[in-house]
Amino acid sequence: MNNIVEEIDQLCGPAWKVGTRNESLYREIARLRLEKKHIESKFFNIKKEHCDQMNRNLEIFNH
Repeated sequence: MNNIVEEIDQLCGPAWKVGTRNESLYREIARLRLEKKHIESKFFNIKKEHCDQMNRNLEIFNH
């Protein structure tokens, strides 16, 4: 997903540029960035839950 955003930025210039002709692309970039943040958040929550479960299993195993 980062590659898509970077490619669009390279083709169209920085997203903050005033008066852009490609507003729909920048809306799409913003949407993709928001989606990326959401997916990363879900990933880190799942990873944390997995680590917590592994630690609980290790505690049970060691007792």
